[in-house]
Amino acid sequence: FTVETPKINMLDYPGKSFCGEIISLPIGFPTPLLIKNRHIFRVEKKDLSFPERKRDSHKGDYGKTLILAGSKNYPGAALLASGAALKSGIGLLYYYGEVCEEILIKYPEIILLDKIENLDLFDSILAGPGWGDGNESLLKKLISDFSHSLILDADALNLISRKPELLKNRKNTLLTPHLKEFSRLTGKDTDWIKKNKL
Repeated sequence: FTVETPKINMLDYPGKSFCGEIISLPIGFPTPLLIKNRHIFRVEKKDLSFPERKRDSHKGDYGKTLILAGSKNYPGAALLASGAALKSGIGLLYYYGEVCEEILIKYPEIILLDKIENLDLFDSILAGPGWGDGNESLLKKLISDFSHSLILDADALNLISRKPELLKNRKNTLLTPHLKEFSRLTGKDTDWIKKNKL
């Protein structure tokens, strides 16, 4: 049990290892006092609700996402990314990259692309999971020509870490590094990052 709100060391390791279920107990603090100068937010289940779908809608009403993922050595990354995108409720999912049979069997609704002609067709693009050596020229094109939501993960981040100036002035971009990728991006070692996460 914790007074009013969970404390930072309850939500991150190593402190989190010592906590089970965390229950906040309000004791009457005024709300403005609790949220004033807050710079850390905890994502809760209520924050992850899907909008209600209209009964007379169709898949084209719920967005178009392109996934640039996978390679001969890492087909599972493409499979996982595709599954996550479909579970998020995306209407149309496009895929460009090394095609593995498992993706087509598990997700026959995916639209395969032989080439990418019109980036404006998509509402969001994910690039990088399982890319291996990646595709630097395609990544540069995405960063410079695509104005909607761009999610960069894994090997796209490894490319960025070698040329961070690519992201200068780029908006609508989400980076999803794990600890080692974050280390490459920042030039800080993983132990320093663990101790200075915030």
